Amino acid sequence: MNFQEIVHLDSGSATRNNSIATKTRSLMKLRFLFYLSLFFLPFLWVQSAQRIWTDVQGRRVMGEF
Repeated sequence: MNFQEIVHLDSGSATRNNSIATKTRSLMKLRFLFYLSLFFLPFLWVQSAQRIWTDVQGRRVMGEF
C-alpha cells in the first residue's frame, strides 16, 4: 500500500466521522429546541386559557381582570 492509498483511506474515514458528528450536532439542536418548547408551552397555555373566578358571594365570574 503506497502513500496515496493511505491518504485516500484516511480521508474517507474522516469524512464519515465528520458526517456522524454533524448528524449528532443537529440532533442535539433538535433535542434542545424540543425541551425548550416543552418548557415554554405551559406558560403559553396558561396565558391563553380562559380564567374562571368566583366573586365574594361565590358566584362564578368569567373573563379577564
